[in-house]
Amino acid sequence: MKTERNIGRSIFRMGIITIAAFMTIAVSAQSIPKSKPVNLPRRVISAVDMTNMTFTVTSKGTNLVLFITSETRFFKDGKYAITQDFKVGDEIRGTMTVAEDNKHLAVRLYSGQTPKAPKSAKPAKKPASKAPVTKVIAPGS
Repeated sequence: MKTERNIGRSIFRMGIITIAAFMTIAVSAQSIPKSKPVNLPRRVISAVDMTNMTFTVTSKGTNLVLFITSETRFFKDGKYAITQDFKVGDEIRGTMTVAEDNKHLAVRLYSGQTPKAPKSAKPAKKPASKAPVTKVIAPGS
């Protein structure tokens, strides 16, 4: 009798824990801001703050603070890079999103030269197609 009651309590507790977990996932998914990425024109890095994970970038006297997240991807000279590869004075471009609290979140940041697409080899010439062979039959043959 006690065993059945303990099993019932365990099942009830597991159900409550499962419901709480799903509610936590639903609430956290709603709090993530979703906005379309916007192009970030060429700018120069004027400050790097690794404590707050931000880059301050400048263009024509206007400063913009970009927040670096775990989703931010870095590229330098066409190859994957890390945060430490970007320094004050580097010219960057990329994409960013704007969060609900008006923070500018970096999505992708590019620095250096973009790789040029390799020249494709010229397609091989196709052999001249042969005209269909027609057999002429002479009368009386």
